[in-house]
Amino acid sequence: MEKTEDKILSYDYMSNLYPSSEICNIALLSYTLSHLDQFPEMSPADLSMMRKIHRKADKVTGSYEPQYEQKGATLQGRVFCKMGLCALSRKWRNALAFKHYLDVDMVNAAY
Repeated sequence: MEKTEDKILSYDYMSNLYPSSEICNIALLSYTLSHLDQFPEMSPADLSMMRKIHRKADKVTGSYEPQYEQKGATLQGRVFCKMGLCALSRKWRNALAFKHYLDVDMVNAAY
């Protein structure tokens, strides 16, 4: 019989997985930032994040490296997006990512 202390349990938490790159519609992002008067409803947080993404993104492909931060006492808690599409509101995230991603918003999701 095996001793329970000899068994090492390994968990693959989804919070340990996050993308190393993202792609956005760089043409739409550039247009939006150069015509801000046409989007008066844009929040200051969205505007700030869109400017950060625009600075980091490749101007041809729209590819960039997002930044994530893991929270919690042991740094094994929820992963938050510091810079990337996930930090935008649903409206702008969907507009900038519709060609490359399927956006699924979950409330109180558990795995």
